[in-house]
Amino acid sequence: MKHLFVALVLLASACSSSGPGFEQRRLVLAQLVDEVVLPGLDAFVDKADALKTAVSALCASVSQTTLYAAQQAWLDARLAYKHTQAYGFGPADDDGISVDVDFWPARPDTVEKAIAETTSLDDAAIDKLGVSSKGLPALEVLLFGDIGGDDAAVLVAQADSKRCGYTEALGKALARAAGKLRSAWRDSFADELRQAGSATSTRYSVGRRAYDDWINHLIASVELIVSKKIGVPLGKSAGFVQAELVESPRAESSIADARGTLEGISKSYGAGAKGPDTLQALVAQLRPAVASDVRTQIDGLDALLAGVTMPLGVLMVDAPAKVEPIYEAARTLRQTFVTEVAPALDVKVTLSNNDGD
Repeated sequence: MKHLFVALVLLASACSSSGPGFEQRRLVLAQLVDEVVLPGLDAFVDKADALKTAVSALCASVSQTTLYAAQQAWLDARLAYKHTQAYGFGPADDDGISVDVDFWPARPDTVEKAIAETTSLDDAAIDKLGVSSKGLPALEVLLFGDIGGDDAAVLVAQADSKRCGYTEALGKALARAAGKLRSAWRDSFADELRQAGSATSTRYSVGRRAYDDWINHLIASVELIVSKKIGVPLGKSAGFVQAELVESPRAESSIADARGTLEGISKSYGAGAKGPDTLQALVAQLRPAVASDVRTQIDGLDALLAGVTMPLGVLMVDAPAKVEPIYEAARTLRQTFVTEVAPALDVKVTLSNNDGD
């Protein structure tokens, strides 16, 4: 009997790590790559290119019309990037692309210092800038101005050729970063996941490691909503509301940002999938009730976010109690991933603080 138990344990380990028993899990990874990641990165590249074009048009002719077009292009690029955060492991982390694109909260003083001190706006010089001087948050400062400010001040500022030239250079840098991220996935990393659990994969010859990276990053993405997007500005760390720390306060797109991140999580879990090989289906085979709970919790959290009809920072100041249900719903979703989904998939959770603030 003891020998039979050991054999069953070894078989279960083989199925979850590599070999023939890993085939279904490999199909799920392939679905993630082909239906979620690559289309998502294509969309980000398209929106980043559109933002680059819009900013160039702004600098060619500064007007309310061109500024509005650039602001809208920023919002579109921002949302497209938020969708990718749920699968921001691999190249996004390895190559430092995620911080180049989205280091926040924004630091306006650093942006102003870079404008004053930068003598060259060529690609190499911009690429060498610190992460707080470039990326989407820096572009938000340049295109939307002060928190609660108006377009008139932005138009005056962008009439300065050096400032607008810097803005244009950041738009080009963002487009390069988006292209670099997509190329890294298409050129090699996508196949690492498609071939996980086989000797063909260099990084994931032990297939379980692909799930370790993926699921831990999904958990980190939910944690980002719990802590940085909601908890910190709501005062869960400091003990008082710090509304200025909400994401994208100048563009007043904090809710759209959070919903964008959540949509990426939802699609990674299986929403809108064309075929049966999804993470939700895999979890359902192992723990049916958990699979349903996760879907319900994602949809419930999204509904709460969608119900916010004013800027998140304003709501936190005026009625912080109304933000508490969003915070608690996000915490519940995170805990379900940590205590139910990860164990079901034999994933070791590496997030340092599973319970958060």
